[in-house]
Amino acid sequence: TTKRKSGRSDDPFDGEGGKSAKKSKKEKKEKKTREKRSDDESEDKSNHKSPAASSGKTETPPTNTKKRAFRLRLKGIAPNTDKAQVAQFLSVSESCVRNVFHGEAIVMVDTEEAFQRCVEKDDEKLNGRFVKVTDETNGARSNLGRNFLTPGNNGENNAEVKRKTTTNEREGRDWTCEKCGGENFARRETCYKCAAGKYGEQRETPPVMKTSASINTAVVKKQNNAGDRMVAQGSEQEGYEVFVKYLPKNVDESDIADFFKRCGELKEEVNLLRDQTTGSSKGAGFLTFRNAESREKALAMDGERFLDRTVSVTVAKKSPFGTRGTTQALGTHTPAMLRETIDSLGIANDPNGIYIDGTFGRGGHTRGILNALGKNGQLHAFDLDPEAITVGRALEKEDSRFHMHHSPFGSMFKVMREKDSKVKVSGVFLDLGISSPQFDDKSRGFRPEQDGPLDLRFDVTSGVSAYDFLLKVSRNDLRDIIFKYGETNDKLSAQRIADAIVLARDTNALPKTTKAFATLVANAKGAEYQAMHPAKMTFQALRIHLNEEFDEFRRGMEGAMKLLKENGKLGVLTWKHSECAILIEYFRKVEKVRTNAPIFEWLKTNHEKSVTKLLEKDDDDDDAWAAEMDDCKRPADIEMRTNSRSRSAILHVLRKKSSAARMVEAEKAAYKKLKWENKK
Repeated sequence: TTKRKSGRSDDPFDGEGGKSAKKSKKEKKEKKTREKRSDDESEDKSNHKSPAASSGKTETPPTNTKKRAFRLRLKGIAPNTDKAQVAQFLSVSESCVRNVFHGEAIVMVDTEEAFQRCVEKDDEKLNGRFVKVTDETNGARSNLGRNFLTPGNNGENNAEVKRKTTTNEREGRDWTCEKCGGENFARRETCYKCAAGKYGEQRETPPVMKTSASINTAVVKKQNNAGDRMVAQGSEQEGYEVFVKYLPKNVDESDIADFFKRCGELKEEVNLLRDQTTGSSKGAGFLTFRNAESREKALAMDGERFLDRTVSVTVAKKSPFGTRGTTQALGTHTPAMLRETIDSLGIANDPNGIYIDGTFGRGGHTRGILNALGKNGQLHAFDLDPEAITVGRALEKEDSRFHMHHSPFGSMFKVMREKDSKVKVSGVFLDLGISSPQFDDKSRGFRPEQDGPLDLRFDVTSGVSAYDFLLKVSRNDLRDIIFKYGETNDKLSAQRIADAIVLARDTNALPKTTKAFATLVANAKGAEYQAMHPAKMTFQALRIHLNEEFDEFRRGMEGAMKLLKENGKLGVLTWKHSECAILIEYFRKVEKVRTNAPIFEWLKTNHEKSVTKLLEKDDDDDDAWAAEMDDCKRPADIEMRTNSRSRSAILHVLRKKSSAARMVEAEKAAYKKLKWENKK
């Protein structure tokens, strides 16, 4: 191999030549660094020359020529904002952005020019959010705003503060109080034990900040938003609840109960928020204690260490409509479309009227309606579930405006008229299907994923369970039930599922538990294209049949419309297509005449006397009424993000019109004139 004068080899595989190349690069880099350092020192000396030095007199050079580090905190950053976006927003390098967490960012810059550029971004938008820039260079936090003071302008004050921030503080981690040693989570400004400031001193807010804070507080109060209307939860009946967040991700309900056991006895099991799809913890949850003293002890644990996290403990709040955070089970902390329901029923226009909640459940919508009622308003609720009745009876004792009925909502007309033969109600609400507490209770057998008895009844004190029903039902009837109520056009699947159940029954192998039964159904059905348990629709079909849900729905709508007064409203929350179809079918039968309907226009043009007779109704005739329908409403995006179970909900509203003709009556009159045969 031919060697060059430099001693480097042309052969790329020559190990000695490779080492020489690396050494040469290293030497060049070091030389470049030395030259740059020399130039910087020369520039610093020339910049610090005094007039005396320029005239030939000697002067002691400045002792400190290092660049200064400035620390800033950005607040109000939009979710999913990364370091690169923050750096671009501030016109600094990405390495200056030390951390982005919980809507905040820590930025370190080493020049006054960069510091001023960052400060000028105060109250500007980043990813659609207005960002606040806070100076934390010397530990004291202050919102700089547009009239900020640069570190160069307040050098005297800065010189007095010699304390350096710790790594944990710079990176936005949990911090330790210098005064008492208490562990505090990152976003706390003062120690939870001794109220000392985050940087050790008992800080007072500067006058300017006090003025700003008072202005901001006034603005918030003026807004009177939902957060302002929320009140602390707590009573002997419902217990005393706290909300805990920043929990370790790997803990379960028993771990949390054990951590808080020194506070006192829990009234309910720990409600740990979990992801509905993965089942993993969301790092937050609710605890309900039996008395207020236990809750106070739990609140005193705010800021304590739980494994590797510092937890936050606060008083649980009620919603603006009077509902608790745990009114419904895991993942559903507020009743679906509660605000839309209250608005659609028109309670604000008639707060002292009589209203009916036909599906009490655990009282989610009921409490919201009660909170919107006036002091003379009345609310009647219906349910079959014994657990729901227990909750309802307790609510009756708390609120004299509320009345609980252990009856199906299909009987509301009979029950209400027995109390008052001339009663007229302002609004009726029906939330169809199964409630979340029932769905999540494995002892009721409603979910194929959970293991419990194969029951499927709303009222476990009456009727027969699903297992007992399957022991007697015929093969053909079972096939028809699965096909009719299972919301499927797959007749073969319905037949195969029925065959499998009958074969298991005939061989004394019919499962008594939900998981085993679900496995039997899944094996019979085979492959499924939908992202759900293969046995889900079979469970639904059996539940609907056993509880007579669709027949009850029809009876409930008819009874509700008869009880409503003029312009009274029936609100129905549906969850599946079959429920919508039944509602629309009923509405078509009672729909008020539409003057723009072609059949009515023909009748009016050619047989005006028939139209006049049709529209003449006796005001005293209780059966001479019709219905109009408002546009359907669906959950808002924000509700579907916070309550995933609401995504299928649709709110329908029917309005009663007294002394009104129906479309079916107009069609009957027109068919008679046209000599059309109206086959049903």
